[in-house]
Amino acid sequence: MLDDTLKFFGLTHPVFSRPPAEPYLDPARERALSQLQAMVRRRGFAALVGPPGSGKTALVHYLCRSLSDNHHRTVYVPFSFLEKGQLVQHLAARMGLPPRRGIAAGLRALHEHLHSLQPVNPVIVLDEAERLETTTAHVIRSLLHDRADTAHHCTLIMAGTESFVDQKLRLQVHEPLRQRITLYIRLAPLDRQRTAEYIQHHLRSADSSADIFEPPAVQLIHELVNGLPRLTDTLAEAAMDNAAAAQNRTVTLEHVQAAAETVLPPRITQVKS
Repeated sequence: MLDDTLKFFGLTHPVFSRPPAEPYLDPARERALSQLQAMVRRRGFAALVGPPGSGKTALVHYLCRSLSDNHHRTVYVPFSFLEKGQLVQHLAARMGLPPRRGIAAGLRALHEHLHSLQPVNPVIVLDEAERLETTTAHVIRSLLHDRADTAHHCTLIMAGTESFVDQKLRLQVHEPLRQRITLYIRLAPLDRQRTAEYIQHHLRSADSSADIFEPPAVQLIHELVNGLPRLTDTLAEAAMDNAAAAQNRTVTLEHVQAAAETVLPPRITQVKS
């Protein structure tokens, strides 16, 4: 968001490019957060899936921020496409362990560390799980399942698109991992009413009490981005920049249409033969 836009609308900080301290939680996301918090309490494996831009990463970040540092250790891995050795090294480094030579030695060190942390609950989040390699998935299962002890010594949350479940977990090779997942959560895009609430939530977080977006503008935003929060942020912010440049105190349909031409991919139109 441009500085001139902030001054024009009297905002304390960018509305959409900076996550608010309190995320927008519609009933579905409120329920998803409660389910994840319950999973953390009892420990185990969870899969959080949804379309790209539906707010999975924002939800797990908020979950991690809400956990007590005295009772939890959170490790967030934003790139699950790491090779198995790289993932072990990354987890070890995030947990403050010295590097080990070889995957087996690294896994033993991680196992010992997870045991030593008890009763503190390590919470490991693997994002972009749809890009998880088969060999890396085996390492994850080995890391989190100690055959000498059936108790869970951490919580694992894997976040990714629906293809993680449909194209990865359904493979026979991932049957051992799939059987250990006891919670599946699917985030859906926002409907039109929730999109309007989402935009207002972000405006209030930047200390704006005005109805800056006209209802037709909100409706068009929802239609153009199919209710995806990430794209809503991008389009709404660009539309506000357009409104400020035109010295208009409200965002209109025209401002959204102009913004869509620059921040959204062009729509492909079929030429009649």
